Amino acid sequence: MAKLLGTTLDWQSTIEEPLTLNESELHIWWLPLSISPDKKDYTLTLLSERQLEKYHRRSTPELQESYLAGRYFLITLLAKYSNCKPTDISLDYNRLNKPSLKHSPIEFNFTDTSIEGVNIGLLAFCLNQQVGVDLEACSRVSEYEQIARRRFSKTELDYVQNENGSFDRERCLAIWTRKEAYGKAIGKGINFQMNQRNLVNEDFKNSPFHYNFNDGQEDWRLLQIQPDPRFIATVVHQSHQELLIKAFNRPYQIA
Repeated sequence: MAKLLGTTLDWQSTIEEPLTLNESELHIWWLPLSISPDKKDYTLTLLSERQLEKYHRRSTPELQESYLAGRYFLITLLAKYSNCKPTDISLDYNRLNKPSLKHSPIEFNFTDTSIEGVNIGLLAFCLNQQVGVDLEACSRVSEYEQIARRRFSKTELDYVQNENGSFDRERCLAIWTRKEAYGKAIGKGINFQMNQRNLVNEDFKNSPFHYNFNDGQEDWRLLQIQPDPRFIATVVHQSHQELLIKAFNRPYQIA
């Protein structure tokens, strides 16, 4: 049996429209990043100059398609939540490249990864609370011990080390998604002192997948999820309030 690395969600494939989002909810979308040729052409017309530059910097047609699909789903869903047309969606970016929706209470974040040549995206939406999300494939190869010793807090190191002193690769990857999601929520990405920000509940044996904390400025709630056994993800949002999670996985019928 595969190791459980996060909370499993009840994914909905039947979506009622119009899409509504309220203060007590967190919406998560799990989407293969692939779209039809006509949607590719359409999405190109929606991109800003900044987004077009990012699209053209992608080194392969596959990476370009993944980028376009991510922008298509993000813009289309923002339009549905805002009850407007995709052409009305205009994004701002902070100095570290975190996007936000102009003149709207909707907060969102996007992450993607790939496995066996398939690109997957995860999007999170809530109201009036900063949010960050990160997704990784469990098969990802990296220098986990080196990263953990440099970037993890003492409590996090206790979490990822086995009794014999070896490092649990999948737990290291799980903590990394927490770091990335928190960094994205605060608008800094990986540009913060990671080893000074503990993101593991000290009672992790009994509460391994959720954690409320204060970073000295804001209250935050962290939730680790496992979309399926091949992936691990984390969502971090402002406040200690436990939000009602609605999880959707209808990739090709969003029009």
